Formats: sequence, C-alpha cells, structure tokens
Amino acid sequence: MRRQQPVPPHSGSAHPQITIRAFGSGDEPGLRQIFIRAIEGLTATDYDHRQRAAWAGTATDIAAWNARIQRLRPFIAMRGDVMAGYADLQADGLIDHFFVDAGHARRGVGGALMRHIEQQAAQRSLSALHAHVSRSAEGFFATHGFTVDRRQTVHLDGVALDNALMHKRVQPLPRSTRQQRP
Repeated sequence: MRRQQPVPPHSGSAHPQITIRAFGSGDEPGLRQIFIRAIEGLTATDYDHRQRAAWAGTATDIAAWNARIQRLRPFIAMRGDVMAGYADLQADGLIDHFFVDAGHARRGVGGALMRHIEQQAAQRSLSALHAHVSRSAEGFFATHGFTVDRRQTVHLDGVALDNALMHKRVQPLPRSTRQQRP
C-alpha cells in the first residue's frame, strides 16, 4: 500500500483531526521528508545554514535512514490522511526522534505526539522520559514538563550543534489499568 507523503496543510481541509498511528513499512520516505522539512523550516533562528545542512545530511544515505527508522518504529501523527509528524519511544524512555513537519507546526501535532508518548510510557511502566533536544525544541519540551539536565554539543560531519539533555518523570499506570498484550 502506498502511503501519503507529507504536504503543506493548506492542501487539504483547514483543520483535520490529528490521529496517531503506528509505523508501517513504506513510511520511511515520508518520515525522511518530515525530518528534513522540520530542520529546514523550524530551526533557522537557532542554527545556521551549515549546522542545518549537517543535521539534515544525516538522512542522505537512504538505506541507513530506512534502517534507522525501522529500528526506531516511531508513532506517526496524521492530519486527515497526511503524515504531519512523528516521534518514537525506546525501551529505556529515550525519545530519539521527535519531528513535526514545518507546514504543520503549531497546530497541535507535537502536543498530540507528546501525549501519546506519555501514555505509552505509563503503559510500559517507565518512570522517566529523556531526549537530546535541539535549542529550537527546548521550549516545547519545557512546556510539556521536561527539565534540562545538561547542555551539550554534538558534532555531525565536523559541525558543532548545541542541544540539551532533558528529562521528565512520568507516573506508570497501576498494573490493573495497563493494556494487556496479546
């Protein structure tokens, strides 16, 4: 089945409902486009052209990108039938990727993804979430209860990018209310 590629929100209805679905085979190209559009369209006030190019360049090798996304198995935010963002939750509470397409930013997509991540963390009995958060996303994560543990610099293709390691304590669901796995 061919998946819908991300497109600007004005191409569909004004405010379609946001739903969250699981990753599926064939989603990789659309998620790559979201990743690149988020970096190019939402981070220019915090990172210069060279930094953004190095960051987006981590998606240049298609085979490596596909393998990474398949390993992450992210949740995908849909606005109607359009992929608008994605985020993952790893077994140790790491949110490795959290990206919203620039054309869907500030329209509830990130909030819907974060609520889903928090619900999943509670169901999995995780006590905390953590992420390496860009300067551009730090305010969003802080609004959702994350605090900065430390500031750090990562190097991508020889280019330095500052970010912050942030965390949030979460309350696991009582055993009786957790979803049973088949």
